[in-house]
Amino acid sequence: MGMKGEGVDDDKIWVCKTHHPLVMYQSSQFSANKTFMVVRNPLDVFPSYAALANTMSHGNKPDYELHTEYAEWWTWWVKRQCQQMKDFFRIIRQDC
Repeated sequence: MGMKGEGVDDDKIWVCKTHHPLVMYQSSQFSANKTFMVVRNPLDVFPSYAALANTMSHGNKPDYELHTEYAEWWTWWVKRQCQQMKDFFRIIRQDC
């Protein structure tokens, strides 16, 4: 997004934000001596990420209620996100 310091991953930094294991095109591999993790509540993440996926914006919400007006899609979305979250934490445990 062009934020100051974004993409810096050398020994000049003490804390590096990542979405590991999500690999993004600008990502590079680096090593670390320590790691810590900040995790959001999935009950907050699922609707927030659904809004992002449907509006392509971090600040907007759809003009409709996904969980009621598109209940079949919402059920698919939550199951998909649960599986992705399960895979995410499995990879984190293996790597860290």
